[in-house]
Amino acid sequence: MGTNFALDIKVARRRSGLSQADVAHLLGVHRTRVSKLERGRYTPSADELASLSLIYGKQFPELGSSTLPEICRSLSERLGTLPNRSDYASGLSNKAHTLNALAERLEASSRTAYEH
Repeated sequence: MGTNFALDIKVARRRSGLSQADVAHLLGVHRTRVSKLERGRYTPSADELASLSLIYGKQFPELGSSTLPEICRSLSERLGTLPNRSDYASGLSNKAHTLNALAERLEASSRTAYEH
């Protein structure tokens, strides 16, 4: 992955209002991996790319095929255990908007997966 991708990931995270720790929690990785990803020093797996796409509501050109139902299930579980979850309950911040939108995308993806 190039520096353009790393910058895209970093910009998407900042616009979302999420911290590196929040993203790391959602991905189930250590925060340093997110830092390395944003500096172009780590190449994410296809599953991590799919997760990032769902988290940010953005399609990355590097995204390939993956096991979307499993990723949605995993993200849903991690979203439910995100530290300081009550901080975004009000829906007034970018972080709140991002996490609420993620919950909606995951719910829609789960419904679609069960219909097939």
